[in-house]
Amino acid sequence: MVAASGAEATDVVLVGAGLVGSIGALLLAQAGYQVRLVERSGRPGPQPTVQSKDHQLDMASMPLRHVALSPASQICLSKINAWPPQNLGVFSSMQVWEERGTARLTLNAAQVQRDELGWVAQHDWLLWHLHQQFVGLDRIRVDYHSEVAGLEQVEGGVLLNVVAAEPAANLSQDLAQSRPIQAQFVIGTDGANSAIAKLCRVPVSRDETGHHALVAMVRFAQPHQNVARQRFLLDGPLALLPSAWPDMVSIVWSQSAANAARRKQLSSAEFCAELTQASDGELGEALEVGPRAGFPIAQQLADRFLAAPAVLLLGDAAHVIHPLAGQGVNAGIEDMTELLALLGRRRASFRLPGGLARFAARRRARAQTLARVMGGLQGIYAQGNPAFNLLRNTGVRLLQGSAIGQRLLIEQALGLKG
Repeated sequence: MVAASGAEATDVVLVGAGLVGSIGALLLAQAGYQVRLVERSGRPGPQPTVQSKDHQLDMASMPLRHVALSPASQICLSKINAWPPQNLGVFSSMQVWEERGTARLTLNAAQVQRDELGWVAQHDWLLWHLHQQFVGLDRIRVDYHSEVAGLEQVEGGVLLNVVAAEPAANLSQDLAQSRPIQAQFVIGTDGANSAIAKLCRVPVSRDETGHHALVAMVRFAQPHQNVARQRFLLDGPLALLPSAWPDMVSIVWSQSAANAARRKQLSSAEFCAELTQASDGELGEALEVGPRAGFPIAQQLADRFLAAPAVLLLGDAAHVIHPLAGQGVNAGIEDMTELLALLGRRRASFRLPGGLARFAARRRARAQTLARVMGGLQGIYAQGNPAFNLLRNTGVRLLQGSAIGQRLLIEQALGLKG
């Protein structure tokens, strides 16, 4: 590719070096593409602490952010030598029940001939591990502390104006200057507040759920036994995700903003008492809680994933999904793996007649379906009508008694093909 005067040339620019962008960069490099990553923040580090499984854990140092990883995501991470990350939890079964119901749905890995249904990874460990894979790779260059200030279509691709994200004394001189980069293809993986979406004037539909998620690590009296649990409460779902430690779970508690603010300020003992009740005593008494954080829950969908010719939006830049099913990161990884299946090995041109448009439409339809399912599921469990409760519990019992129905549900939810 012949670059515009003064511009650096590359095959692909990914804007945003979070989990999805980093995974995409490694997949593209492995397929032979020259990749440039533009990231607003610095290099992840220092190396996260490995918490020993043989000693009492310091709850104050436990990480807040965790991500659920599906079998399909595990295959992808193995392909780019990023599996397994440290401090990995595993779940071989899932249980779902509700505050007002009498029926419980249990899904087991054995139903799809597997040993596990998924994993729970510490976000910071996984991101650090991915960025370590960049070291020594000639096909990947990362511009940290940088952002895209302008974007225009040129012959043979897209021209980006890359500048320092936050000018500071410790940044090198080259970062203080505008740097034009020309690529055949640009992928926006820069999150829900995507600069690429804004530069391409892509409208975004946002559904405010009115809920906040409260996240924390919690020690319980009883072991989690590698079971992922979710209880639908009157005020929102509570997820208990198993960690690498048998008595520790990562919680994601969806609730009203007022309740989230109140519970965030409770003492450890007060919070644990409320959590024990909310979790139905499933793991016995909640004994200790680490730092707590909250964030508003919203679903978001870009009106188009093909933002401009040769410019795609993927991951959270394209879709933000309710966390109750843990599909956010998995959906972004699925975006990337399907894109690589379309592109194949490095080729002279990214001009795939109609291919990118069809890919973008297909991925948007998939994200839209996930968003509707999550919104619908939350709506179903929020119904307080006694007749509706009876109907819902009857449906759960029927599903629990259907091996075929359960297997199809697992395969669809976890990206399995049978």
